[in-house]
Amino acid sequence: MTNRLRVRALSQILSTYFMWLRIRFLTPTRRRVPAISGHLQEIIWAVIIVVLGLVAYAFFGNGGAGSTWFHNILNSVTQFTD
Repeated sequence: MTNRLRVRALSQILSTYFMWLRIRFLTPTRRRVPAISGHLQEIIWAVIIVVLGLVAYAFFGNGGAGSTWFHNILNSVTQFTD
């Protein structure tokens, strides 16, 4: 195989590879997923807010585990000593 044929073969291989790269990275691979409807989104947000509220109440409210910790932190911040 002469040098000329080697260069031509290598050129063809590289050309094919670059063409494959262009096709691979320039075409969209996923279809767009339609957005959820407005009411469903509102319901999801309401559920998230209720769950976060319940977790916060369990942690901070009515003598919960975080209530004592929170008040201790608050007392240590507000009681200044000279």
